[in-house]
Amino acid sequence: MNSKSFQLNKEDGKKILKGLGLAMGGAGVAYILGILDYIDVDAYTPIFVALASSVLNALQLWIKGQS
Repeated sequence: MNSKSFQLNKEDGKKILKGLGLAMGGAGVAYILGILDYIDVDAYTPIFVALASSVLNALQLWIKGQS
């Protein structure tokens, strides 16, 4: 169900929280890899976080499948 302009419903809230979780997951991956000195992401942190978040989203969709 679509929400009206300037209003959010529960569905919108769930989508916002899911996006936040994916963004935090990407930031967490960048942070952990930075601690482990596996990849030097200092200069490219914003790009790496966006890429890691997109990969996590693709992984989540692949695991979930069509329903």
